[in-house]
Amino acid sequence: MSAQVDEVAPDVYRISTYVPDGPPGGICFNQFLIADDEPVLVHTGMRMHAAETIQAVSTVLAPERIRWITSNHASRPDEFGALDAWFAVAPHAQVFHGTVGCFVNLPDISDR
Repeated sequence: MSAQVDEVAPDVYRISTYVPDGPPGGICFNQFLIADDEPVLVHTGMRMHAAETIQAVSTVLAPERIRWITSNHASRPDEFGALDAWFAVAPHAQVFHGTVGCFVNLPDISDR
């Protein structure tokens, strides 16, 4: 299993990890990286895929440069499951999210 990186728009990358297990035909987990002065990671990926996702990001930019982490909603492990792994790699990164995600889900996912 390895993550594939595709530039989907200028400085916007999709990081896809295909897992053949699970539903028939497997499942693909996607994160998005916006490579900018303050890079943004949309979805951290699953904790079990953290090493592959971090390696994939490193093909675009140094992972420690990630400044912002967000998701569409913070209720599934593929959105913030690897949050602590990203905090370890990018200690200056911060999460930005809506009220429910920040006060209900995120405190249960990470100590930070």
